[in-house]
Amino acid sequence: MNKGNVLIVRTNYRKAYPVMESLKKAGYKVFAGLDSRDTALLSQTGFSRYIDGRVRIINPNVSEEGYVKSIINATKKLKIDIVCPIGFIDFMLLSKHKDEIEKHAVVPTDTYEKMSAISDKWFVCNIARDVGINYPRSLLLKEKYASNILYEFVNTVGFPLVVKGVGDGSKPLFCSNEGSLLKVLSERAKANILLQEFIIGFGVGYFVLSHHGEVLAEFMHRRIFEQTPLGGASLKACSNFDSELLDLGRRIVKSIRWTGVMMVEFKKEVEKGLLYLLEINPKFWGSLELAYRAGVDFPRYLVEFFLEGRKPEKKPIKNVCFSWTIDTSYYSKYGFKTLLEAFYRVLPRNPLYSDLHLHDPPNLLLNIANISLSLLGSTFTKGELYKNIYITDEFKIMCSKCDVIIYDLDNTLVKLPILWHKVYGDALKRRLVREASLQEAFYNYSTKKDQDSFYALSNFVEKYEMEAVEKLRKDEYLTQLLGKLKKTGIRVAVISKQTKNVIIKALNKLGILNFVDGVVGRDDAVIRVDQLRIALEKIFGEDKANKVSGIMVGDTLIDVKAALQRNMTPCLITHSYIGRAQARELNVSYFDTAISMANLLLTYRYNIKSF
Repeated sequence: MNKGNVLIVRTNYRKAYPVMESLKKAGYKVFAGLDSRDTALLSQTGFSRYIDGRVRIINPNVSEEGYVKSIINATKKLKIDIVCPIGFIDFMLLSKHKDEIEKHAVVPTDTYEKMSAISDKWFVCNIARDVGINYPRSLLLKEKYASNILYEFVNTVGFPLVVKGVGDGSKPLFCSNEGSLLKVLSERAKANILLQEFIIGFGVGYFVLSHHGEVLAEFMHRRIFEQTPLGGASLKACSNFDSELLDLGRRIVKSIRWTGVMMVEFKKEVEKGLLYLLEINPKFWGSLELAYRAGVDFPRYLVEFFLEGRKPEKKPIKNVCFSWTIDTSYYSKYGFKTLLEAFYRVLPRNPLYSDLHLHDPPNLLLNIANISLSLLGSTFTKGELYKNIYITDEFKIMCSKCDVIIYDLDNTLVKLPILWHKVYGDALKRRLVREASLQEAFYNYSTKKDQDSFYALSNFVEKYEMEAVEKLRKDEYLTQLLGKLKKTGIRVAVISKQTKNVIIKALNKLGILNFVDGVVGRDDAVIRVDQLRIALEKIFGEDKANKVSGIMVGDTLIDVKAALQRNMTPCLITHSYIGRAQARELNVSYFDTAISMANLLLTYRYNIKSF
């Protein structure tokens, strides 16, 4: 029995696939709108058993008028009951011309005015303020702006900053210093530009179908692996229940009285555990298929509600993860090993929860062909990611004038053999933590001045850390290198999320304690930039701490941000090809070991070929 005819525009996106499958299985006749014949052969939706027919739709970027006319013609010819938009521009233009199109078929969107407003990232900033939600500190720069306003913002927020557009497809760029910021601003179009502080964390999202602010269906996810350090498409994501995220999402929906589907994107900051609103997407989202496989059928719910007024029934939500293996082709430009590592990270435990689509043979064959082409193409790519080091011009300059090197401990100077998931699980059983991570717990206890809980947890974790430190052995080569660094006048400090006792014992085991001028642990501060400040003040005093030139050596973006906030040069230690690719995209120096970094610094400092 045919429940109705649906035109999907346009099916060039990966998120179109679950829409087609959902509506076909629900009993609708599905017509795929494509903006060229070539697209049918190249896109995931080009080959699928869930399509009843294809129809040519004029590309809206070529002609808005032609786009609307082609949709109206298709609705008449195919007797379409509802036009289901997929991409952002499809949602926008269908809502803009809703009155005209709805003479022939239903358009399941809110008003054009409301969609235009909430898709503006600066407007979202105001929503966050009104609703009482954290939002990255931001500055809107129009075509003509006063330079003093720019510099006031930079001095207040500090680097790193992200420069992006205010609309969909904002193309964010990372700026680590004044030079890179001015360069990006000069290259950007003269349209509005948004400057934001760089939030370190992972993406989480609240998905919803609502009617005038009433929630009809909802879902939450967490991004496990994102395409770039600045976000981008999810390559792997999982179901996620977060009571705070749920509350914030519902508050936004109620505040704007939203009708239709929407995704509210947040970033969860890793050190403090705070949720920051990034943007509101008044459309279907890239990770739609995760929600669909978890049992929240947004495409079907949307169509049934707008066609029949039917509200979805409450159903159990599966706790699943979903992988978009094809989009790992992004890393093919970095070579075969990088692409292979991306595949390994994304690889699903169950192939049914991936975009391979084993249940759809035509689509499966196309996807396998796309993956094979990516692998083949990556074998011909030769880049510097095969090298163990990458050095920026800033690092080279800093080598000659460096006053201090600040090292992280774990995963930088040494690799402590600690199973952190086990430590967290044991702490959870003993009710020493209630948060999503040990770091969040330490931060919350410290801000609430709950010293008893802080030290109870710290002492518990310290036992695992001390056991790991016992396995360390003296590193003769590292000892020699640090000794030679000291002879050049460079001061050395070690900061860590471990306790000072653990750090001192680890440095003593390595044989380098005598070469270290300062040690800062979580008992001094739990936030990295605070640890960095304390270390500099211990060595140089409060008056001179802000005037020294130095290098911060760590293994995470937290270390990069802390270094830039203290006007230091960041340097990452990583063995990962993905880590190298992301460091390159942010233009941050990387090395395979702390030893190779120290060795190269001495090489540049003395201007000799080897040491």
